[in-house]
Amino acid sequence: MKKSKLESKTSKYIIAILCVEIILCLTASIYSACWDVLYAADTNSYMYWNFSNSLATSSFWFKLLFSIGNWLLILTDFVPISLLVTSEVVKFWQAFFISSDILMYDDNLGQPAKVQASNLNEELGQVEYIFSDKTGTLTCNIMEFKCMSIGDISYGQREDGQSLNKNINNPQITNVGFQDNLIYSNMYDEKHPNYDII
Repeated sequence: MKKSKLESKTSKYIIAILCVEIILCLTASIYSACWDVLYAADTNSYMYWNFSNSLATSSFWFKLLFSIGNWLLILTDFVPISLLVTSEVVKFWQAFFISSDILMYDDNLGQPAKVQASNLNEELGQVEYIFSDKTGTLTCNIMEFKCMSIGDISYGQREDGQSLNKNINNPQITNVGFQDNLIYSNMYDEKHPNYDII
């Protein structure tokens, strides 16, 4: 199952919070059981159950188990369960808005955008590179670099000019079919907005 970066970090934080809660429960339970054995039997009897077996109530281990249950209930709110539920509801509605967005409707196919996994919604805002594919890759198992977009300009759409293969001094790279002289003119033009990026 695919997980977003945010979801992976949230899982790690919840595990860390759970470990802190367990340590706090054990520490508070040991201290509480010690205090109960030494002082509480005489002073605050109204706070404890009346067990028929007096040995059980005076036992350190019994008081320790009893205190662990108390402290687990007290510190249960440490783990943000509602955060996970809220984020899942938000992702569900984001997926609904993406699939019903009229600006993402494909007129050629007559098909709206389809959300396959709503748990990856937050990754859309962090996309830096898009590698697209087509069915030819499934049959030939070869992916060829032909086009790229930088800013508002698409490079590789023109058939004129020399191939990028000739400018790469690495004979092992064979899957490049990029031909466009515009990228070379923008690469050496310091006033062009894409100069720094290229």
